[in-house]
Amino acid sequence: MAEHVRFRGRTTTLEYELVVREPARPVFVGENRTVTALDELRFTEEGVATRLTYRASPAFKGFARPVAPFPRGEFERLADGVVTRLPAAAEAWRS
Repeated sequence: MAEHVRFRGRTTTLEYELVVREPARPVFVGENRTVTALDELRFTEEGVATRLTYRASPAFKGFARPVAPFPRGEFERLADGVVTRLPAAAEAWRS
């Protein structure tokens, strides 16, 4: 599955693969020539509700590796955007 991501004024494509398909823990790996992204979701039952925890771990590679510490704020903003879309995605996953 290809996902188009806008980061630092550019649009790039990450090719995602589902690497763990557990009912309460799907894990995806997205990759292109400059980054590998590990995205993990965890569903935890809490009474009548479900808590969804999302963790994204980007790892730069190649020529982008030396600048890895600098765009942290950019990744946090990108993750914030994902969080707003997660409830609908989680509902689709569960059905």
